[in-house]
Amino acid sequence: MANLARISARLAGWGSALLGGVVLLRPKELGSKLGIDTKNRAGMALTLALAFRDIAIGIYLIRARDAKGLRQGLLYRLVAETSDTLMTGLGWGVIRQPAGRKISLTIPPLMVGEWFIRHNLKD
Repeated sequence: MANLARISARLAGWGSALLGGVVLLRPKELGSKLGIDTKNRAGMALTLALAFRDIAIGIYLIRARDAKGLRQGLLYRLVAETSDTLMTGLGWGVIRQPAGRKISLTIPPLMVGEWFIRHNLKD
């Protein structure tokens, strides 16, 4: 089970890095799919910041040397996912509602999966 958790943590890292990279390539289209108003300059800046954040966390997880590093990277992912849930669910201004609320409902299941992987990582 611990080996599967390590593989899953690395896959989460690759997924995070790839998602951030794809958002960097098409920020207007993908930002609006995520419920962000990318016609607004602040919305575009938010989209790019989230993309860079996801890439950084993904690289951290990919390069982690041991279970402690993987747990730390997954903790960063969980904090980022919590932030995304609150931002899209409750945010106004650059977050388009009700599209943001629909997106916010998809994030908690990912958080449960990340928590389960983090919980099963052993040294």
